[in-house]
Amino acid sequence: MEFEIKKAEQNTKRDVIDNSQFPFISIIIVTFNCVKNLKECLGRIDMQDYPKEKIEILLIDGGSTDGSLSVAKSFGAKIVNGGFKHDAEPRRGLGLFYATYEIVGYIDSDIFLPNPNWLKGMILPFIEDKDIVATQPLMYEYQRNDTLLNRYFSLLGNHDPLAYYLRKTDRLSWAQREMRWNLLGTAEDRGSYFKVKFSPRRMPPLGCNGFFVKKRVLLESALSNRKDVRIFNHSDAAYSMVIKGYNTFGFVKSKVIHRTSKGFILSWVKKRIESTENLYFRKVPRKYKVYDPQSLWDNLNLLKFIVYSLTVVKPMYDALRGFMRKRDFAWFIHPVMCFVMLCTYSYVTTKQILKKFLVKLIG
Repeated sequence: MEFEIKKAEQNTKRDVIDNSQFPFISIIIVTFNCVKNLKECLGRIDMQDYPKEKIEILLIDGGSTDGSLSVAKSFGAKIVNGGFKHDAEPRRGLGLFYATYEIVGYIDSDIFLPNPNWLKGMILPFIEDKDIVATQPLMYEYQRNDTLLNRYFSLLGNHDPLAYYLRKTDRLSWAQREMRWNLLGTAEDRGSYFKVKFSPRRMPPLGCNGFFVKKRVLLESALSNRKDVRIFNHSDAAYSMVIKGYNTFGFVKSKVIHRTSKGFILSWVKKRIESTENLYFRKVPRKYKVYDPQSLWDNLNLLKFIVYSLTVVKPMYDALRGFMRKRDFAWFIHPVMCFVMLCTYSYVTTKQILKKFLVKLIG
């Protein structure tokens, strides 16, 4: 698969397009005390073979006190005090109102661009096809010296085995033999990228980790009023775009580095519990659901996931299959992660059911 990706990247038309044809872009980075990652993140953006005068970097900060702002200033980033200290999602939405240019990219501080041509590759589909409203890389980069969990997430193409078995993943797994589309949506191979059309009922969660989008489309679909930033969510925003008819996306045959976990499984479980409770059980209902209880498709796949996680056979088979494609023992925490995430979501769901029952009982 590595050969297929490199071949596609080498054959892209970006090298023959004059710099004058590449548009001005705004890159939004949401931050909160992330100085260790931010310097490398911004450094890799600065190394891009893209006209420097056409790149605007916006740092939407939640109140950092660790030196993140000084690092941002050294790279010429514009700093916005975004508030929402404990929630990055509203800051993502707020960034749209400060972005100067029509093409906006979401690159979080734990996202790192793997090569100098990456940015041109992401923008090329916008130049070639006016129907495309957003782009993102097709895979996560694999780095052998990364942490166990980060290697596992990159290899799987997702940070959640439940989403993987629900088929609600937006990146290819390294377990695949070839660079071919096997995700949701209808895809057309355009050489250096796939042109993909989604329907609201059949789409993965989209909207961050190297996601570029037309600002006008995103504002029209998800943020008609600046006050709405408090309920903004990137997956909901992409879902709203598709509902509005902006359903054509470009999945570029490239990769992006995502260092999403510094610790081991227990720290990740804590993070998943917090994010799940924040996203799915807050007062503002979600528009996009990775698991939709009203969907027969999702219910069948959820049942499969429960059986797989309890019996271990299918996750172990998938781990072995992945190991044969990419030799890394990180694959073999897959059965463990399936069982752990089953327990995690069972705990969160049970907790919320009991909470509602007690509120009703007392009230």
